[in-house]
Amino acid sequence: TGYVYSASLPPYVSCAASAALELIDKDPFIPQKAQKVAIAFRKEIRKHKLPKSIEMIECIDDVSPLVHFRPIHAHLQTNANLCCDTLLDQVVQDLFDRQFAVRRCIYNFEERSHVIPSLRVALKSSISEADTVAFAKVLVSVLKARMPEM
Repeated sequence: TGYVYSASLPPYVSCAASAALELIDKDPFIPQKAQKVAIAFRKEIRKHKLPKSIEMIECIDDVSPLVHFRPIHAHLQTNANLCCDTLLDQVVQDLFDRQFAVRRCIYNFEERSHVIPSLRVALKSSISEADTVAFAKVLVSVLKARMPEM
C-alpha cells in the first residue's frame, strides 16, 4: 500500500474497520455472540486441561474472542525458544490438517525485546456451540500430543 504519513493507517485497515462497522450495523448482536463463543471456548479448554508445558493467557472476564497460548516460563528455560517455535509450528500444521486455522504470533526482534513463542486463536461470532466444543477438544488433544509434559 502507498500512504503518505508513517503515522497514518494503511488504507486496508480503514476499509476493514468500515466493513466491520457495516456488519455490526446489520447485526448489532455480533459482539455479544463473539463474547459468548469466547466464554464457552475458554470453559472447554479449562475442562480438558492443557499440558503443563503450555498455558492459556487469562483475561479478566473471558469475553475476548482472541485467545493466546504460550509455553510456560519454566518450559522456555529448559528448552530453547527454537525448540518451542518448532513444536508450535507442528501444532499449527496438525490443526490445519484437521481443517482448523490457528496463527502463530511471530514477532521480529525489532518489535519486541523479549520474544515468547505463542499461538493465537481468533474465534468467530458465527461458530456454533458444538463446533466451539469440538475445536477446543481438538486443540487440547493436539497440544497434548505435541507439547512435552514437564
